[in-house]
Formats: sequence, C-alpha cells, structure tokens
Amino acid sequence: MTNQEKELQDTGSEIDIYVQTAFGGVYTIVGEKLAEDTSEFTNKTPSFDYSLHLDFEALQSNYAESTPSGGRLGMLTQRLKDLGIVKRWAAEPIETTFESRLMRNFEDLVDNLDVADLAVVSHNRSEIRDLDKFRFAPIESSYSNYNSRSIESAGFFVKLPQGVHCNYDVKGKPYLDTRKALGLVYDDHLIAVGAAGVSLTGNTLLIKQLQDVTGVHKNMSTKKEYYSTGLHNGMDWRQTLVRGWEQVATELGMPSVTIQGYMNSRWEPVRERGYPSYDGVAAQMGYEPDGYNNWVKELK
Repeated sequence: MTNQEKELQDTGSEIDIYVQTAFGGVYTIVGEKLAEDTSEFTNKTPSFDYSLHLDFEALQSNYAESTPSGGRLGMLTQRLKDLGIVKRWAAEPIETTFESRLMRNFEDLVDNLDVADLAVVSHNRSEIRDLDKFRFAPIESSYSNYNSRSIESAGFFVKLPQGVHCNYDVKGKPYLDTRKALGLVYDDHLIAVGAAGVSLTGNTLLIKQLQDVTGVHKNMSTKKEYYSTGLHNGMDWRQTLVRGWEQVATELGMPSVTIQGYMNSRWEPVRERGYPSYDGVAAQMGYEPDGYNNWVKELK
C-alpha cells in the first residue's frame, strides 16, 4: 500500500478501484474503505465501459443473472465484500477512454459544433456567401463491430443522417478512411468530409481524410453546376473541417490533433497532388512536423 492509499484509508475518503473481470470487461468500484489485499483485482489504467455500484444482494439477484460475466463477477464482488472494500453499489454508464467517448458520443459532439463559429474564410475572399446554409453532420460507419477502432476504414459502408443527400460516386455516398467523419453540408447536400479517429497509440486525434465529395468536376460540369456546390462560396472548407475536429478533440480532453501527411496516405492521387491538400493545410494552421511525415498541434 502506497502512502497515498494509506492516507485515503485513514481519512475514510472514497477512491476508485478498477476491477478486471475474467471476460475482459473492466469495472470501477467506488469504495468507502480501501483494503490492502486488492492487487489482483485492480487496474489503474482501464478502458472500461461501465461503472458498477450495486447492493451485493441486488447484484446477486438482478445484475449478475443478466450479465454474461455474472457468475465470475458475483464471485469477485463477494471476495471484495469479504475484504471490506465497499458497502454500496450502483450501476451507471460512464465514459473513460478517448476511443470509447468518441465512438459513443460522436453524434452529440457534432451536434454541438457551429459552422458559423468555426468557418475559415478563404485567403482570397473577404466573406463566405450563404454561410447560414452550411452545417456539420456526423458521417459514420454503417456496420457495428465492437472490435473495430475509430481509426479503421469504413469504406463505402457509410450511413448518412436523415435529410442529407450525397451525389458522390455511383454509390451516392463517400468512401471513409475512418469510421467517423465530419461532414460539411450545404443546402442539405454533403459536399466535403473530414475523416479522423483516435490513433492506435491513443494519445492524439489523427485526421486522415479531407475530401471534396460533391461529385462535381470542373472539366466535366457546367460552370453553374461547378460554382453552385457551396465549395466556392469563400470558405476554406479543409481548414473549417480541421477546426471542427479540433473542437471535438478539445471536448474529449485529448492532448493533440495530428494531420496525416500526404506521403503517408494510402491513396495514390493524394500522394500525386503532394503538399497542398494536407501538409499545406497543416502548416497554415500552425501544425508542426512530427518527424514521421505527419503534422501535430498540441491543444491548450
């Protein structure tokens, strides 16, 4: 027992004890008393999804029977009860890791973004035309796979929010390089996406995709079609999407945002276009090279 733990025990203060169950789930036990013999049950750096605080009687009669880990969890909590660690329990969902919070709360995080507050005016324009017609929308993977991380590609398995239309590709939806993307919507049409996820190291939000998804090309469309998509209204849409992700990362409490450099892209057209679309955007926004051909900004 550390001096800090001894002090907590002596003062009777509550502390969180993280319990790893046999099937891999991790639970927090909020204790009124700390016992010394807890090392085999504790995990101080958890990635858990639920906080468990039930009366032991209720746990045995209700919660344990409806949980796949019920038998093991019941034995574990009985052992903790014998050790005198806790007296009261209750069950409530909690969010703990950046990954779990992003995956669970993405729609709410995007709903809280205001384009008017985050929009960046293009360097050669003085204002953004029809700014009130722009909004952000959550664009997400359409399949559920518990083992998939946010940084993994969703491909064309994408769902659009109700009322948002997309003319990109023959499938009528974008290809996503991650499972979550900020969509830039103009007049109810999805015109650009910024796809990102929590890095595999878990310590930065990695932006992997900044893409025009209007399906309108200058040399294949009329002048009216090309200039009516919203991408030419005076908004720097790439920087606007990055600012949106910076706000999401700030809300999650993440320490930094990283923009993937063009040399690390899986897509040949991105590598062929080179510096401007990703590295140029990052440099203009104050990002610094990270030594791995990406660009990083520490968040305050």
